[in-house]
Amino acid sequence: MMVERVCIVGAGAAGLAAIHRVTESSKLSGTVFEETGDIGGLWIYREKLKHGNYGPMYRHMRTNLPKQAMGFPDFEFPGAFSTNQTENQISTFMHHSEVLEYLNSYTEKFQLRKHIKFHRRVVDVRPIFSAPIIEGENPPHPKWRVLVQNLEKSEVPVNIEEYEFDSILVCNGHFQKPQMPEILNLALFHGDILHSIDYDDERPFVGKRVLVIGCGPSGVDIFLEIAKVALQVIVSNVKKPLEFPLPSNVSLVPRIKEGIHDGFICENGESVNCDAAIFCTGNFKLFKNSNICTI
Repeated sequence: MMVERVCIVGAGAAGLAAIHRVTESSKLSGTVFEETGDIGGLWIYREKLKHGNYGPMYRHMRTNLPKQAMGFPDFEFPGAFSTNQTENQISTFMHHSEVLEYLNSYTEKFQLRKHIKFHRRVVDVRPIFSAPIIEGENPPHPKWRVLVQNLEKSEVPVNIEEYEFDSILVCNGHFQKPQMPEILNLALFHGDILHSIDYDDERPFVGKRVLVIGCGPSGVDIFLEIAKVALQVIVSNVKKPLEFPLPSNVSLVPRIKEGIHDGFICENGESVNCDAAIFCTGNFKLFKNSNICTI
């Protein structure tokens, strides 16, 4: 019997679910390539002041979805549907450390770690066609050549491993490359500028005036956290109105147009004076749907 070889990129939540389903089939054989040294993906937290930018997770982040909706069908979060909850299982919206613990338990329960190659960065994926592509006809199903950098070896030239697979599942997420809007004269602003992916906690903003640009889930989470210690928080919101009461030191402004020495100017001409600006403006997806792709 022919066994189809499946390549899975990333050992976060999606990659773990994928390799679990692959291992359930006798017709499939899967290999996961994970760039870091452990499972968990974006749920791995490292203090950024000590370790640099390790990912989008920040110190006090809690899920904005209930645990009852986040678990895998065959592996519930502890206490998700039980009436006999322990004290630290009561919260419906979990701290990020609880999610990472859950993913580790899932990995051990289904013995997934043996299928994961750690410290491997997928750098190139290309189709290999067994027959010529004829214009106007559907191309034949290709094999896939996958080039992987072994990060455990510091050889020069770079150590590249080559593999061939029948299918590819890209599970590397989209929280690695920050997306920054184009703002005229941004370099004129002399305060601190950072993206939400660089944010760790509220400590650097004690007593400061902080502009938060963007009002999605991360933006709301961050400006409410900073408001506890900041002198003033100004939020640039271009989405629908917020439907909850704001802290007394939080105000809203429209879209930011350009930077000035001590702040920014909004599109309505209003000036915003601030000491720091945090861009909560999303991230780029690092995988494009094409025949030849770099991940």
